[in-house]
Amino acid sequence: DIAATADNGYVAAGYNYFISGGGDFVVLKTDSLGNEQWRFTNNEYDGQDYDNYAQEIIKTLDNGYLIVGRIYVPTLNGAETIYAKFDSAGNLSWKKRLHFAAYPAIFNTSCLINDSNIIIAGRTGYNNFVSNINSNSGDTLWVKLISDTSGFALEIDKITSVNLDYYLSGRRNYGSNNFSFVIKKMNNLFQPYWRKEYTASTTLWIVNDLINYNNDSIKFLLDYKHPQTQYQRMFKELTIDTAG
Repeated sequence: DIAATADNGYVAAGYNYFISGGGDFVVLKTDSLGNEQWRFTNNEYDGQDYDNYAQEIIKTLDNGYLIVGRIYVPTLNGAETIYAKFDSAGNLSWKKRLHFAAYPAIFNTSCLINDSNIIIAGRTGYNNFVSNINSNSGDTLWVKLISDTSGFALEIDKITSVNLDYYLSGRRNYGSNNFSFVIKKMNNLFQPYWRKEYTASTTLWIVNDLINYNNDSIKFLLDYKHPQTQYQRMFKELTIDTAG
């Protein structure tokens, strides 16, 4: 992920890849010309074949950065969601993890909901999880597990806060590289209003999620393979009203 900064520079989140396999969680800040200003590497398992990713950047209102990703923990034989807060100078304010006893906590996406709270979402086992994090301290305020009517966890591509409600949108995997597009509208307690699933005759999945919204409708951008020519990619807009 990459984001513009208040000083006209850029902050990027990703990972270092090792030829031997695996990688380290990395955050990098540059000036407007691309010159590196600071770098942070989370190398707890440096040199070992474990995939650790910094996946998403959330700019906080104090000009800091919240970086969310995943880290493989050998002792758990699975992944945890990792999130870390940096100030504008690259100083680490805190670094924390979210995990569940039964299954790994695989991070998918996040959103800033106000000046001090952030929602992160992902999947663990057959459920999705949402967690409310205090961006100043990193403390977990609450965690909720959300089951889907399909009986399987969704790949949540985006979570968006709209007028005190939430839209969770992503993919339902039917196997053989075949997906449907799912949208859930939920209240501020993450209780569902409605769920809509859109299928296609071939693979369909979200690319850019919510393009825009108003009090009456929301618009999504989808990317999918053409039914006749499997290797031809197409884009499609989907607009629905707020009642689904």
